[in-house]
Amino acid sequence: MPFVEEQPRRIETIEDVEAVLDSLRVSWHELLDCIEIARCHDRTDLVERAARRSREVAGAHMNSSLRVRRTVQAFFLDVADIPGLRTAVRSAVEWFDEYSDSFSALPTDLRSELRKTRNNLTELDEYLTRAPAEPRVTASSYLRRLGLSELAVVFCTQVLVSDSRDTAALTCRGAAQTDLGHYEEAKSDLREALRLDPDSTHAMVALSRTLENLRDFRTSYTLAETAFAIRPDEFTAHRLISAARMTGNSTFYGEAQRVIDEAVQTDRLSPLQGLRAAKRLYGDGYYQEALNVIDALLPRTQDGGTVRDLLQLRRRIRNRLHTPQELFDDTDDDTDDDTDDDTDDLSDSDGPEPL
Repeated sequence: MPFVEEQPRRIETIEDVEAVLDSLRVSWHELLDCIEIARCHDRTDLVERAARRSREVAGAHMNSSLRVRRTVQAFFLDVADIPGLRTAVRSAVEWFDEYSDSFSALPTDLRSELRKTRNNLTELDEYLTRAPAEPRVTASSYLRRLGLSELAVVFCTQVLVSDSRDTAALTCRGAAQTDLGHYEEAKSDLREALRLDPDSTHAMVALSRTLENLRDFRTSYTLAETAFAIRPDEFTAHRLISAARMTGNSTFYGEAQRVIDEAVQTDRLSPLQGLRAAKRLYGDGYYQEALNVIDALLPRTQDGGTVRDLLQLRRRIRNRLHTPQELFDDTDDDTDDDTDDDTDDLSDSDGPEPL
């Protein structure tokens, strides 16, 4: 008989949900289906039962990567409001603290991912502790960073029920829909956000990414170029380079490089923003583009800490490119090359980028 994970049962009614939850053996994907159907019928009791069961199933998975990722996700499966989110976040942080000693046996890339996840959870907990008047949109941005875009859609939709003209909620929901591959829904939200606020660079960047996934590369590039012209920073620079590359047109690519270089030379893109842009480009595998930004920044950067970070990132990129170090100058030979350093941690003190 095939494993349940390989052949999930058809779950379409509340009776099906109850039968699955009463059975001795159940798969992760079956539990997700149970939660979705129970929510549609406002059966919070069944949602909670399925969420509790999901934590047991996740913790028993043989694959360490899936075990950890699903365990974190399971804390949030029955969340429907901000009080529930606070509880879930704190429970997840406590789980990390309890099991952190066992993470040393995991692969390096998974340990790095877990460190970022815990940092994001801690930042979200701190944000919620400040008790902002309307936390759902910013909380949704954190949730997207945690890979919980479905819950981000739920919270943003709650906001939009009260105020359909909330451009931040429209933008965040559109970006979350893109995460989920719901591109037409995303496009609708983001175009409405731009109709309400034509100068919103957040909505432009998010719509550019959506259109890139829909293979409308030229429009995607135009939006990214406009966003960077209005607000040159790490997010718009990263989107501009990505959109230019996807056009497959060297003219667009060269123009994007020129525009970013000009922003550096005229100080419209600050050294700190440029460093963050280079980190984002590096994190996405755009190594040469990151080097170009770094090389443009170094002669114009006065702050010693930023110079050090730029040199360390340049060295890391060169090592990643397997280029012999002796071909370069030795100005950064004395920098620490911490390979476990979280080079794409770009969180700001006032919360994450709302995309």
